[in-house]
Amino acid sequence: MVALALLLTTADCLAADTPFVPGKDGWLTLFDGSDLSRWKPGKDSDWSLKDGVLAGSKGEVVSYWYWLDFELVALCRGTGAICLRVSHAPMADQPGYRLDLSDGTLRAADGRVVAKGQGSKKSDWRALRLTVSKGHFAVEFDGVKVAEGSDTAYPAKGYLALVADGQPLALKLLRVRPLNREKHVNVPAPDTACFVCHDNF
Repeated sequence: MVALALLLTTADCLAADTPFVPGKDGWLTLFDGSDLSRWKPGKDSDWSLKDGVLAGSKGEVVSYWYWLDFELVALCRGTGAICLRVSHAPMADQPGYRLDLSDGTLRAADGRVVAKGQGSKKSDWRALRLTVSKGHFAVEFDGVKVAEGSDTAYPAKGYLALVADGQPLALKLLRVRPLNREKHVNVPAPDTACFVCHDNF
């Protein structure tokens, strides 16, 4: 209950085109149930917002803010994944990592297990905490660490995406706090437009 109460204490939700100004606690709210201004559903996905819950069963919904090292907290339910440190085509060498929300296993894009999850499947809401710091990854469900590992094979920064694989996945809250290199520097506004002209951005 303590973890749940902590997650539900949210900062002001910012407009998508506003520079990153974290709350007094250092966190940026990417989703709090009120709108999808920081998220974009992928093609042929079925993600939608209803009664304060972002839910889908097919495809992905993406937040195009880029993060280096960070701490993430979320309230989620169901199976699926969070993809992190992902970049855009044509940057094919930057596919990032995939966190399995059923047990907490983290895999690299080439299929390697970076951190083997020990969590059990749960049908109710659970509090997720993911820490990515200097090549080290740690995953917690409801205040209990379920996976830990290290890897530096893939990019140092990238966007976040929620991915549904044919089964329901829902989100009530997602907040991110920058660590290390970004700790005292504003995260830049989404830089997706740069890929229009600069393949090697």
